[in-house]
This record gives sequence, structure tokens and C-alpha cells, in this order.
Amino acid sequence: RSYFESFDKKLRITLDRDISYSDFPGKPIVYTEKNLVLEVKGDTKHARDVEILMDGIGLRRSKNSKYTRSVVAVSSIL
Repeated sequence: RSYFESFDKKLRITLDRDISYSDFPGKPIVYTEKNLVLEVKGDTKHARDVEILMDGIGLRRSKNSKYTRSVVAVSSIL
């Protein structure tokens, strides 16, 4: 995971890569996701700034739950 912050400190960004899942903590990893997950966070008053950023880098906006994705990934393997 990498962390970034805009120069004006309005937005915070996290970039997750090589996300691994297991069926229980401490158990061997059963699935590693190759997708990148980019999260952009900020106060709701800066929502337009988030839209401008996302449009500028050409990525689609979507909701993402790493927990839900892990449950689906692990259950499909077990």
C-alpha cells in the first residue's frame, strides 16, 4: 500500500497492489488479486476535486469493498 496527499491537503490517495486473501488470519494465502485499487478520499465539500482528478487520469469511479471482494474470492476457491 502506498499513500499520497494532494499539495493542498484536500485529498488523500491510497494505492493497493498485490492484495492477498486467506480464509482466516494467519492461514496461508489462498488468492492474490493482481488488480490495483486506487482510493481517493476527502471531505464531501471537495467532491468536485475528486471528480476532476478521476476524469483527468481516465479512470472510472466505482464503489469497492475489499472485504466483500475477499469473501467472494476465497469462497470461489474453497
